Amino acid sequence: MKYTLILTIVIFTTLKSSAQNTFLPAKTYLDHNQRAIKYKDQKQYLKSALSFDSLFKENKGNGVTRDKYIAASSWALAGNPDKAFNYLTQYLKEIQTFHLEFLDQDEELKSLHTDPRWQPLINQSKAKIQQAVLKYKPLDTLVDVDTHKLFFNIIKGSSTVILFETGGMDNSTVWSDILIPIYDATGATLVTYDRAGYGRSTRDSINSDITNEIKGLELGLSKLGYTDANKILVCHSLGGFYVTLFAARNPAKIKAAVFIDASLGSFYTDEAIKRVLTNPNGTIEEIKKKNTSIYYIAVDLHKNAATLRATPFPAQIPITDIYAETPPWDDKIDIEGWKDGHKKFIAARPNSKLILAEGTTHYVGADNPQLVINEIIKSYKTAENKK
Repeated sequence: MKYTLILTIVIFTTLKSSAQNTFLPAKTYLDHNQRAIKYKDQKQYLKSALSFDSLFKENKGNGVTRDKYIAASSWALAGNPDKAFNYLTQYLKEIQTFHLEFLDQDEELKSLHTDPRWQPLINQSKAKIQQAVLKYKPLDTLVDVDTHKLFFNIIKGSSTVILFETGGMDNSTVWSDILIPIYDATGATLVTYDRAGYGRSTRDSINSDITNEIKGLELGLSKLGYTDANKILVCHSLGGFYVTLFAARNPAKIKAAVFIDASLGSFYTDEAIKRVLTNPNGTIEEIKKKNTSIYYIAVDLHKNAATLRATPFPAQIPITDIYAETPPWDDKIDIEGWKDGHKKFIAARPNSKLILAEGTTHYVGADNPQLVINEIIKSYKTAENKK
């Protein structure tokens, strides 16, 4: 991805509550939502807030839970705390997660901190997270994989493991708001982890190529006792590289995969890499000083892409490939190349299916989480029925 896109931070955190929001947005909803977000990005806060109001009104109060949080931010920035707290209250009723640390840290909500409603809201949120932790008992663990350490989060369930692989600049918390509904529907063991150099994982800066990273993941899973477990793989963006290589090295234990606007080796030709790594943020050495994770994505991309182009995803493993209407690129040649690559990838796999996530951007799981949740559950149940 371009560095400017890699640096984008998406709010993808959630809070456990008694009710799950199963809203499945239509393209008209998502198009309207993107307009509201664009106004906010342009610092037209009141226009953004009013746009969110009309969006939810058009949908009889329904909407993606994340969007209610963004609406709260827009109203806070527009100077209307009553509307902001109204949306935050809705958000906290619907959201499901084990993480809430972003709430107190969000600068866009700072104007609400002196309001007498703020601390009770924070206390309520922390109490609900504690309830979720007590119920699901997520396990955090740091595993030594010889040259570095990998951080894993595990929700223990059945013998089948759903393993989640993140995108280029993300850590395991990006999956937070879909884990609880997936667990409730499947009872599977859910494993998320921070790739080397991200989140709480350390990096082997000498052997940083993708093959060594996958070997580290395999060793970590072995130490956790999951080497022989059947697995469903879920990946987003650059995670497609890692899932592909992992499946190629461990085909017998992979029963299905769900790709979410995932990177395919066929897209990353030398010409495409040159375009998408156009660097607006200085020289590669300057980037290394600012953000080592971006640096390693850039310097390793050519050799990692070559490895992926030579490593096909095992043909017998069924894939659900969800791709975005708006890929993460600016050039038309890359936008069309990305979409055509996904179409050709699945066309050659009669046991797989392709889903265009209409109205979504590259972060499909943030724009339309219920679509992603539904397809992961379907893949799991189909794989279990074949046992």
